[in-house]
Amino acid sequence: MKFLETTECIEINNHGKVYTDCMEFSLLRFIQMIFSSEKEINSEGLSNYYTDVNHDLIEVHPDLKSYIERFPKIYKDSNYYLEGEGAREREEWAKFVSDRSYFEYYRPDGAELFTNLYNIIIICKELLGMKLDLEDSEPDNIRIISKNISEYRGSKFQMYIGYKEKDTLDLPVAKILSFVSKPQPDFETLDKPKYSVISKRTILHLIIENTNDDKLSSKEDNILLSGSSLELPKKAKESNYVYNWNLYEVYFKNDKVVSNKFITGHSVIM
Repeated sequence: MKFLETTECIEINNHGKVYTDCMEFSLLRFIQMIFSSEKEINSEGLSNYYTDVNHDLIEVHPDLKSYIERFPKIYKDSNYYLEGEGAREREEWAKFVSDRSYFEYYRPDGAELFTNLYNIIIICKELLGMKLDLEDSEPDNIRIISKNISEYRGSKFQMYIGYKEKDTLDLPVAKILSFVSKPQPDFETLDKPKYSVISKRTILHLIIENTNDDKLSSKEDNILLSGSSLELPKKAKESNYVYNWNLYEVYFKNDKVVSNKFITGHSVIM
């Protein structure tokens, strides 16, 4: 069950930089999940952003507030974001999250966000003002983010890392270059037959409380909050909005090989 529909990436043009916006749109939809009104979405199919809640744990950056003023509505229907004004909003969002020193990008020109947990954590730290320590583990930071959002919304917004897979592959340079949307100049210095790269898959589970549904028992509620199981109880699935944020990333094992180790990846919330 979803209260905001999700969709795949589209090709965007960011001041002449052409690429697909999979991580960009995933982050936008994530932000919309945090600040939308479930009641408005379910009754009207769209919602305002609610960013002015007096809360110590989330402080929306002025830049983000300015962006929201330009695009003040959140639409339930994912088709809205595939063309017309919705597609233009995605393109403007891609520009908004470009060229910010705290993000990690695929391209050497400050565009095309890398598809990793770090970029989820850093947007919460830098644009949502959460007090996060990047020296802490990713699971610890995700737990803090989950707690902060839950308190801000006044209802449970659970996030936990449910699946991680990591492999090392030896790939020829030609194969590596086929993945890259804009090779950086120092790729020309790659002179070995093969290079070791890391292939990594992560699933970040999002379980958002359906405040219109009281079917979830306290026992099942505790199971849901524990984050200990990938298989949620049937009633938990029926009584909450459940998403899987799929992240796939490929990067050089030796981060000294080139100036930017990131090669390719994908992000989609389902």
